[in-house]
Amino acid sequence: MKKLSLATTGVVIALSLAACAANETGADSTTQTSASSATLTGVIDAGGSSAQTAAQEAWRAGFSATNPGVTVNYDPTGSGTGRQNFASGGYVLAGTDAAFSPDEATGSFAACAPGSTLVEIPAYISAIAIGFNLDGVSSLKL
Repeated sequence: MKKLSLATTGVVIALSLAACAANETGADSTTQTSASSATLTGVIDAGGSSAQTAAQEAWRAGFSATNPGVTVNYDPTGSGTGRQNFASGGYVLAGTDAAFSPDEATGSFAACAPGSTLVEIPAYISAIAIGFNLDGVSSLKL
């Protein structure tokens, strides 16, 4: 299958928190530069936060509706595993609840083309609930 173009990567990057700034080693003469007019094919393997599963499903459905030749796989393995698999090249996009530290972000990522950098986009906010059961306490202010 053809590699996805840089423009496609830009469109798909909204799916997750972390991806590569550029992921192409070269473009052939048939590569489209406009995501809106491109006929895209390929597979995007992503994963990470299970809290993002519903959002990822909605984003994948929207993307797939306009790009039926692209298969987007999202494996809700958890944020830590998503980060590890992204860094090792197992995923090209990772959903995580923790941004990479500045030291981590300057490292190399196996999925990224040499010389490209990490791009992180806060694309999903996760709700956090705190439950309590304290004798004599009927309300709690945090």
